[in-house]
Amino acid sequence: MNVAALCIDTIRLRSAYDCEHDWQRFSETEDQCTRCSVIATPDGKVKLKQLADRFHGRPTRQPMTDQTETTKRLGENLKAALETKPPKRPLHRHRDDNYWDEIVILAGPIVLHGSVVPRYKTSGLSGCEWRISARLVVKLRGAEVVHRTFLDLNGLMTHAPGFLYMTPGLLEVKTPAKLVVKRKGVTLCERDFATFGEAAMGMFWHVISANEGTDGVEWHHLTDAEECERCQQVGCSEPPKNVYHLKKLQVGKGSLMVAPEYDFTGQYTWYCSRHTERGDCSLEDNDDNLELIEGSGVPVVRPEDESPSAFGGVVHVDLPESE
Repeated sequence: MNVAALCIDTIRLRSAYDCEHDWQRFSETEDQCTRCSVIATPDGKVKLKQLADRFHGRPTRQPMTDQTETTKRLGENLKAALETKPPKRPLHRHRDDNYWDEIVILAGPIVLHGSVVPRYKTSGLSGCEWRISARLVVKLRGAEVVHRTFLDLNGLMTHAPGFLYMTPGLLEVKTPAKLVVKRKGVTLCERDFATFGEAAMGMFWHVISANEGTDGVEWHHLTDAEECERCQQVGCSEPPKNVYHLKKLQVGKGSLMVAPEYDFTGQYTWYCSRHTERGDCSLEDNDDNLELIEGSGVPVVRPEDESPSAFGGVVHVDLPESE
């Protein structure tokens, strides 16, 4: 390293930060300061000012971009919200609901499918409840090359890229890719990418950014009517048969339960016959906390849904006899 050259560059940079510039034309695209001799393009002068302000601790303010379209869209959304009649039975989504429950990436010979898998955990000790996991399956030219399970779909989209990176042959495929994310069988958005790697390695970011609003990407949020037509068990899209009112709602992640304070608070849910039996383990999603207001309330249990809780064994302790 040339220490002398580094010192000279540092001095010049500090001089440029301290200078009150007097610009004169240097070339067709650049100007030169007559005081510190720095040469910069118009964009470079803006960047230089920002760096000088940051160096001296001066507050900076980025120039505002054109917000016309954003403001217009926000106004339209607010107008629609004010004019829309609130639902008669405001939905209280399940605590395990990530909103999206399925993701698919199609890229020529590659098919990636991630989905939510419900199971009914049974136990004579801790009780029964519906739980979920997320399953990732990737096929390359028809052969399964990745099969993993995760806690939920958000966990799948977060950690799946690591397993895809370690799988030979996937990221070498250069065909265009289409990413599709769904909720209860309804497509929320579709995005096109140049390669499978571009779509898959940032899948969670692609979904989140589309949900928050990305130019050129359409996002469909399910309407109240569409939600009412689908069972609210996470990952299920079957028509509901029974409608319930939640007597109390769980506060945060603790054990405090309170009655809904307002009539517009989400406090209703509905399930198909397959998912009508909710169990006795959960605080909120509990048969005793659900008041049936529509339907027969009769569950149709499928044996393949039941997943008995694993029992770790028995520990025998021989206590000494008392004297």
